[in-house]
Formats: sequence, C-alpha cells, structure tokens
Amino acid sequence: FDGFDGGRGYVTLSGFIFLEENPFKRRLMLRPDDPAIRKTQEERRAHEIRQIEILKRQKRAKAEFRYFLQSKFGNLVRAWRRAIDPRGEFQISRQRLCQVARQLGYHGDLRVLWNAVDCDGSGYTSLEEIDFLSGQAIAQFRCWIRQVVDETYEDKLAPVQFLDTIGRQRDGHGKVMFHMMDPKNTRKVFCKQFKYYCKKWGFTTELN
Repeated sequence: FDGFDGGRGYVTLSGFIFLEENPFKRRLMLRPDDPAIRKTQEERRAHEIRQIEILKRQKRAKAEFRYFLQSKFGNLVRAWRRAIDPRGEFQISRQRLCQVARQLGYHGDLRVLWNAVDCDGSGYTSLEEIDFLSGQAIAQFRCWIRQVVDETYEDKLAPVQFLDTIGRQRDGHGKVMFHMMDPKNTRKVFCKQFKYYCKKWGFTTELN
C-alpha cells in the first residue's frame, strides 16, 4: 500500500493502472482524451481489421486449392504424392508449389496461397500444412511401419542381416513392409490386402 498511495493515505485508479503491462493501454487509461493516443488506437484497429481480412483470404485460398486438388486426384495424399512431391522429400519450396499449381491449371492467387500453406514461415510447405489430418495420418503410418518391421525382423535376424535388410533403400522400412504385404511376390498390393494387413498388425487410422 505504501508503494501505491504516494504518502496520501489512499490509492487512486492511476495506482492500479500502473500495473497494466501494455504501455499503450496504460497511457490510454491515464489520458483517454489525448488525440495522439486516440489516433494510435484507430490505426491499431485498422491494422487488426486488415490482418483479419488477410487471414480470411488465406483460409479461402487454402480451401479452394484443397478442393482443386481433390477434384483432380480424388484425395490430397494422392495429389501430394503424384503431382506435388513425387520424389518423396516431404516438403517443397514456394517455387515448386507455384510451378505445380500452374501446370495443373490452378488460377488462384499464388502469393496468398503460399502465405496460407507456409504456416511456420520456414520457406517450405508440407502435406501437413496443406491438410493437417492427411499429414498426420501419413506420419502415423510411417511410424507404424517402422515399429512393425522392427518388431518382426529385429529378433529374427542377426544385427548385420537386419541392418542390411532395412538399409537397402532410404528409410528402407517401407520396402520391407511392401514385401510383407506381398508374400507371394506379385509386386502388387491390392486394397483388400492392404486393409487386411493394416488391421492384422494394428494400424487403424483411416488412409485414403
């Protein structure tokens, strides 16, 4: 109390306004009729309105691009794998996205679209940033493949054999899993087989 009363024996509103962390709000509370403060307040409100409008445009552009891809490929995972990231790098640059979008016939605002899908400002985007649920499903599927393959082979093979089996490709668990789902070596895994083995080995997340 002694720190707030100024030696007068009582505390006024300004003493509590002093506790406001935001310096602009503190000045506004102390001098609500100051023209300079009012002007700054109006400029801030206008900026907030512009930011809201930008976010709305980005959200709309992202939704339109997703719909565009789904209409062409059936689902976003297929669109990502076949057209956007066929090399399997799991992230692409702005230049790559713009190039693919134009080649596919997308006519939306690419600048707005890029700002919508580069959520972290890294200069790259991923399937997860374009469609969070699809990206999460694929990430879970990759982790599940590693777990199943490791549990299946690690105890059955000598360490050198195991590492050789897994290391034949980059992140070779995928190749091993394919052969596990294709025991007759037909070089094809049909939908029925895929679902059967996913269920048998415990993967339940829906993948389109």
